[in-house]
Amino acid sequence: KQWYQRRVRGAIAGRSQQKLKELKQKLILINKSCELLEIFVGSIDDVDSLDSIISQTKVVIGAAGPFTLYGSPIIESCLRVKTDYCDITGESNWVRKMIDLHNEEAVKNNVLIIPMCGFDCVPSDLGTFMVVRHIQETLHKEVGEVKSFYSLKSTGMSGGTAATILLSASKPSKSVFNEYYLNPIDQKPQNPKKRALVGFKYDGDIKSWISPFVMAPLNTQVVNRSSQLCNPPYGHNFTYFEAQKSRSFLKAFLGFIPFLFLGFLFLRPLRWLFSKLVPSPGNGPSDDRKKGGYTATIIGKTSPVSNVQAVGTVKGIGGAYYSTGVMSTESALCMVVSREILPKQGGVYTPASALGNILLQRLRNANMTFTVETKEGKK
Repeated sequence: KQWYQRRVRGAIAGRSQQKLKELKQKLILINKSCELLEIFVGSIDDVDSLDSIISQTKVVIGAAGPFTLYGSPIIESCLRVKTDYCDITGESNWVRKMIDLHNEEAVKNNVLIIPMCGFDCVPSDLGTFMVVRHIQETLHKEVGEVKSFYSLKSTGMSGGTAATILLSASKPSKSVFNEYYLNPIDQKPQNPKKRALVGFKYDGDIKSWISPFVMAPLNTQVVNRSSQLCNPPYGHNFTYFEAQKSRSFLKAFLGFIPFLFLGFLFLRPLRWLFSKLVPSPGNGPSDDRKKGGYTATIIGKTSPVSNVQAVGTVKGIGGAYYSTGVMSTESALCMVVSREILPKQGGVYTPASALGNILLQRLRNANMTFTVETKEGKK
């Protein structure tokens, strides 16, 4: 409803005009206003066609991964023609590379580059931002530990996600376990404490068994980057932890098994087996809106710990994939209609640090749940 008010013109772009036409017809069945969508045909291998397309836009949403393979030329084009950019990547190695290569130029050219504006990593990033601001501005206290617990109702994996996992597993990197990997170079802790969950346990704050959440390593890196880039920052006592919530010990144990399997995908035979079990790129769950779902409960403590805490709830529209479409589109619209009042202008940022309360309100208006309240906690 917010997108199609004839204030904003949209387009879809790709290599195949026929496939783009087919996609447009599918979108029209969902919303007749998609008849207004334009079609641009081009390729990342053709710099002139890419610049021609991107120069006609105010914001580009990168939606084709793995971004390690396909994302860099689009960002480079955005910088050349001074067009803002966001995407749905979940590849921290690639994002680190984009920060190192392009942040200075993005600042100079006043171009916003905001990766990870989908399920990777808006619920954790913006949810933590919401809870932190509640502690700082409503409780008037310093922020301590923040913990996120996810409950998921999955409809399966998309081919794009599977391709990204396989590519990452073929070139394993220790950086995935570095919780401060995306932090500004001069703002990384000297002796960081590792907080990632490597097994399963009972957590007294959420009063539930928990197991590792596959998104936790990436979400933690992004939240920690936001903790330094947001103004004001989250404070020197801020720490972040994330896990998946389970209803019982048995479900926590069973939830740990897929995580263990993914940890061994660096072995070629397992990658081959995995590739046979998942969809090919371009395919994925079609019933994600109706059958999928997720809820994140985010508990924020004060520093020093007091008898009050902030408890946030983030709930998507449908599952992770459908919500990704909503979150990435609303992120782009922040840059289209609210560019001059955004917290940040040019540079490579996180969703929370660049879009903050403006994105938070847009997602609430789009029927996503972002709520926070004060509750009694334990010292």
